[in-house]
Amino acid sequence: AENTQGWISVSPDDQQIAFVRCSYQQNNYCSLWIVDSNGENEKELTALAKPNSITDVHWSPVGKKIAFANGNADKGGQNYSISEFDFATGQVKIIVDEKFYHIKSLKWLPDGQNLLVAAVENLGNSAKLWQVEEKTGAIAQISKTEDFYQQISLDQTGQKMVATTITNRFRLNLFQTDNPQNLQVLSNALIVSFQSDGKILYGDGNNIWTINSDGTGRKQLT
Repeated sequence: AENTQGWISVSPDDQQIAFVRCSYQQNNYCSLWIVDSNGENEKELTALAKPNSITDVHWSPVGKKIAFANGNADKGGQNYSISEFDFATGQVKIIVDEKFYHIKSLKWLPDGQNLLVAAVENLGNSAKLWQVEEKTGAIAQISKTEDFYQQISLDQTGQKMVATTITNRFRLNLFQTDNPQNLQVLSNALIVSFQSDGKILYGDGNNIWTINSDGTGRKQLT
């Protein structure tokens, strides 16, 4: 299919496939579609206006709803939401409204009442795992580590999960311009800036820190 993206989900009875198509038009930037498993009977369910995209879709366990992540990261705010298309009503309902900076992946839990989501809450943070209650939109962080979660997959019981993560291997290195071979590794870091007092301000993807230029006095700011 033309302009299809990389997010698909198969219905519980294997008869249909949900997918995303992005034509990048003003009133139809990205849209949610379904098609029969034999490739026939394409149907658009809903379309989003520019600049909103759809970044994952998942069919509910009983096949009556499709959850999808949608939003944009243009202004660095919490503009990503979780919505669902309800086949019974033919309408889209917002489950969680603009609570995340970006949503990487989402999956229904087998109970059909909760979703597991890999999402970035704020710009500069890592993607963590969250549980979202479909009825109320209540969210709770369930991951305990600082891994950068990307794609998630569950077994049929919902008791086991496979996830892909990204490991931060960026380093904050310090060297003197007159002796560039004398390299000092200060910390893990993604962004860095010098302050007027000579201290170094940096972010590691989770928090913002300061550190003296000699590597001492490391202090967490956020």
